[in-house]
Amino acid sequence: MIENIGRNIKRLRERHHVTQEDLANVAEVQRDTISKIEQNKRNPSFDTLDRIARFFLMWHQ
Repeated sequence: MIENIGRNIKRLRERHHVTQEDLANVAEVQRDTISKIEQNKRNPSFDTLDRIARFFLMWHQ
């Protein structure tokens, strides 16, 4: 399941027309970190994943 996190984050980000920079600001990380997460070169920390999840939950409410 962890191998799909980056792909899913990228899919959600693109679906909602959010840039990597915007998502990085929300997640309180560098844009390069988001890029590496989306490429499955880095796993997000729990805190980063929580901030990203909360951000995308806003779109569904």
